[in-house]
Amino acid sequence: QHPDMTDASTVVISIKRVDSDTDVVSLDAADPDVFAAGCAMLLAAAQGDVVRIKNALANGMRANFSDYDQRTALHVAASEGHLSLVQFLVDKGARINRIDRWGGTALDDAMRHHHSVVADYLRGAGGKRGTGVRLTAVIQAAAVGDVTELRALLADDEAAAAACDYDQRTALHLAASEGHATAIACLLENGADVNALDRFGGRPLDDAIHKGNADCAKLLEAAGATKGELTARDGRRKSGDLEIESGSNLEVSMADVTLLDKIGAGAFGDIWRARWRGTAVAAKLIKAKGAVEGERQAALEDFRLETQILCQLRHPNICLMLGYSMTEHHEVMISELMKCSLADVFKTLSVEGVSMALRRALRYAIMLAQGMNYLHTCKPPILHRDLKPANLLLDFSDTLKVSDFGLAKLRPELDSDLGSAVMMTGETGSYRFMAPEVFRHEAYGLSADVYSFAMIAFNLLASQSPWEELSGPDAARCAAMANERPETPRHWDAELVALVKSSWSATPSLRPSFGAILTQMHALHDKLFKAPFEAGAKPAAGADGAAGCGCVVS
Repeated sequence: QHPDMTDASTVVISIKRVDSDTDVVSLDAADPDVFAAGCAMLLAAAQGDVVRIKNALANGMRANFSDYDQRTALHVAASEGHLSLVQFLVDKGARINRIDRWGGTALDDAMRHHHSVVADYLRGAGGKRGTGVRLTAVIQAAAVGDVTELRALLADDEAAAAACDYDQRTALHLAASEGHATAIACLLENGADVNALDRFGGRPLDDAIHKGNADCAKLLEAAGATKGELTARDGRRKSGDLEIESGSNLEVSMADVTLLDKIGAGAFGDIWRARWRGTAVAAKLIKAKGAVEGERQAALEDFRLETQILCQLRHPNICLMLGYSMTEHHEVMISELMKCSLADVFKTLSVEGVSMALRRALRYAIMLAQGMNYLHTCKPPILHRDLKPANLLLDFSDTLKVSDFGLAKLRPELDSDLGSAVMMTGETGSYRFMAPEVFRHEAYGLSADVYSFAMIAFNLLASQSPWEELSGPDAARCAAMANERPETPRHWDAELVALVKSSWSATPSLRPSFGAILTQMHALHDKLFKAPFEAGAKPAAGADGAAGCGCVVS
């Protein structure tokens, strides 16, 4: 920290004023003392120190001074919820709608950090959401049904009702999908296109019907909504488009399958430990009854797509599908039986109060990167999109394998102990490890998986989840809206920290590929343990307790 930043009131400077507060001076051209005093003022704003701000202004500092991110004292004070300071700065001429380099205003900061009183004051003083976040904010408000925020955003810009994400899904699509009738009414009142098409040919009415939101469907139909030529979302195809070869060795007859114990439960399906042709396997079955028919059909489409993908995948770090059956009401996928998930390992470590050994953590991270590098180098590449500890399974030789390629996840039942535990890791994990651009409904690609890898790597190294004290959605907001990342301890290896930080970069294009990650991680393993990664992959202990069988391969 610069010594001049400790107290703005101690910095006495002579400043040549500029004619317009819109002037932006580059760091190279700025007077170092002036810039240090300005940064000290921003620090005072973060601390809510009105006296120091007054002294800074009295000594010639501009109320609209901005740092290298174009953030002013008003941005900072609003972000920290200092109402009296926000009022003082506005009275002293702070530009209420000045945007930072991300397009955000002081109101955006107040809203992002849930300072409702500050936000109300700024709105009353003429504050608006920044152009850089307004459209995203509309989409997010519609998705969660925040009608108050939605009305305020649309009051600032009626055209924002047409906001859409990378998949051309509008705020109306999302409100219909999530069952928010009041948000739908608000959007329609502000001119939202009731028959907007997303890039999959779907309309808002399709979303309402697909999710069983009858009240939303009626509201849309009353406004003139019609169905679109709906293809299943996010790359999913209609059942007729799936090209799963019939008559192959992968087809399973249910007569050959004996269900033994249920090991997982969801709203649309169950996972069983089973025996197939004399071999212990895992069997995922879609429930024949108990779900709304439209929802069951959607689950079947996702099940078939997952089967189609897994038919083509063969890699030591990808959970192997052994067979499937598409017989009506007997849909089943047979996979190799795994011992547990990485989430189970973390839970055990937490209960025992111990941390994961660095060598074991690095070993799991390398195996994850190997599996993901395989997926990303397939032709065409495969984007997983939901990497989290619950979807990383360990077999009985402690080999980590990537699993769960379904685009719509089986939702656990809450009335069972097992279901509640899975719901906690599934719901929270999806958000906690989600790339910021995905959370913000922006364009995303293979680098979204790299971000998730970085968060899992942190989890492995720290033996605790990123932002463990926050809920999953709050953790995602922390990363996506505040551009924050978990703190890395100083005792961690510097090269390993640098790799993790580059992998969770806020700029997707700056994240390394999994091929580059593997190169660095193998070199790190060699450096830290004086042996290649492959040398640490020991077979399971034999009957006498010794590792392996003692054979020498020459």
